[in-house]
Amino acid sequence: SGKYLMIDCVDIGPAVATEIDELTNGGEDIEAIVNVHPFHSVYIRRTFERYPNAKLYGTKRHTEKLNDLPWQEALTESEEFKQLYSGDIDTSVPDGTRLVVPGDPNVHFGSVLVYHRASKTVHVDDTFGYVKQMPLIARMFGFP
Repeated sequence: SGKYLMIDCVDIGPAVATEIDELTNGGEDIEAIVNVHPFHSVYIRRTFERYPNAKLYGTKRHTEKLNDLPWQEALTESEEFKQLYSGDIDTSVPDGTRLVVPGDPNVHFGSVLVYHRASKTVHVDDTFGYVKQMPLIARMFGFP
């Protein structure tokens, strides 16, 4: 569409806000704010207040926890959302991953992955890690 998707909400300081505003015509060219990690919600309200004309997407947990915000119907983990922006991005939840574990609010592992085809960039929010050599304790339990 020629517009921008803002993937995830963070604390936007003045210098970064100026850059975003210059790049996006004062935020008018931000088509949507897309939240992909169900437990990262601290800056959603503030980001949406800054860019209120953007469509707001989130996971089921986002829409339940911040139910006073004007969420779009398609959840970021849904097939419906995947189709909305399929011309530019691919989204997925890794097989075997649960975004939310019922009854255990301490599991914050999963998020929706976003792949931007044109830039060949994968946006990962706390889902993967890379360790060159596993710590001794992990090797003792058979991890390489």
